[in-house]
Amino acid sequence: MIRLNDVFKKIYVISLLSEEKRRENILYLSKTFQFNFEFINAVDHKDLSIQNFINEKKLAYLKNDFFCKNYCTCKGLGHDIDINQLACSFSHYKTWSKSIENNHKKILILEDDVYLDSDFGRRFDIFSKNLPNKWNYINLGRNNKIKNSRKSIQKIKRGFSGTQMYGLSNYGLKMAYANFFPIRAHIDGYLDYFVIQNRKGSVGLKYCYASTENFGKNGSIDGKFETNIQNYFD
Repeated sequence: MIRLNDVFKKIYVISLLSEEKRRENILYLSKTFQFNFEFINAVDHKDLSIQNFINEKKLAYLKNDFFCKNYCTCKGLGHDIDINQLACSFSHYKTWSKSIENNHKKILILEDDVYLDSDFGRRFDIFSKNLPNKWNYINLGRNNKIKNSRKSIQKIKRGFSGTQMYGLSNYGLKMAYANFFPIRAHIDGYLDYFVIQNRKGSVGLKYCYASTENFGKNGSIDGKFETNIQNYFD
């Protein structure tokens, strides 16, 4: 049977050091589905300052005069991003940085509130046999639905809501990392608008795919964990 580590040579799990229940969830999943991983300590919003990002021009804030133009997704108005979104996005950026530093070829990133159905192993085994040899991004878990298809994997031209389970190639990592600043969106919006989609301001990453089945479910949205996820949708 093909397992996660057979496809992804490195698996990272983004998690706040204080989230013991969520970390126990990941440890349970790794034992149940037999995969090895490394925790990345997530960035705590308490350790960030929006004003510092503004001062350093690392945030395309509302009414900024240095980046956003009428052709931007904001139509030149700037982007309204709160401190929780910044912390989440920066946690993914931190993970990409470490993976690039270690020259990993294909990685999987999980958020600590992800959960997998009991027959995940069998279904992933079937799915992995249809995975193309060349891919730069692959979505395995999302909050919204994908169009039904007889195929187990679909080529995509845009991303999804949710970043609880996705893979990046070494090239995909470098492109996402290099285009990250100034921050213009929450992490899933960034991947959608500024990495995957072929539009101005995006890297227009090629060879992007998504599993037809939603393997990685969001435990925060589904009520399995306490969360402040509503902040991400304000």
